[in-house]
Amino acid sequence: MLNEILIQKARDESLIIFFSSIFILLVTQFRIIDETFDAVLLFMFIPLLIGILILKKDLKNFGFKFGNLKIGLIAGLFLSLASIILVYLAVRYSAHLNMYYSGRKLYFKIVLETIIYMFSWEFFLRGFLLFGLRDNIGPLRANIVQTLLFFIAHWNKVPLEFYSTLITGILFGYIALKSRSFWPIAFIHAVIYISVVFFTIKI
Repeated sequence: MLNEILIQKARDESLIIFFSSIFILLVTQFRIIDETFDAVLLFMFIPLLIGILILKKDLKNFGFKFGNLKIGLIAGLFLSLASIILVYLAVRYSAHLNMYYSGRKLYFKIVLETIIYMFSWEFFLRGFLLFGLRDNIGPLRANIVQTLLFFIAHWNKVPLEFYSTLITGILFGYIALKSRSFWPIAFIHAVIYISVVFFTIKI
């Protein structure tokens, strides 16, 4: 009897996390105020309310901690450097990528907004969704689910960026699980975006 109750509780939690995530992604198609504010509201504030008030979970359950600092720092620095090199090559040889990001600026306010945006985005995907589902459906399935939603969320991007999210989604999820935190991925993701804009301006 107790086992059945626990199974039903895990199923209910998974459904709440999954369908609320789908709803949030659908709402992001409509601009509320501006991109940064929307990200904090939809990707951070609402998932936090769901996690704390509805699921009764501690923030640590969603990777809101430093976790394994050694793995996080090594993976964060290594992938950031690798990303800068790959982004440089992608911008240099992809006309579509250049065209998509052309005209964007890069100064302190933009960098700060990018960090806030990516932190919120990574909490939503790799924190709320990945860690929220991990204990109920297992780390592998949870990683696949968050990767697919990550992939779908990039449907309006250029093909190179769109299809690459299938690889980066799995990799980001794996690192988040290993480091027990979404923080390293937020850093890497911010580095990727800033690098794309920087090289688009310079090349």
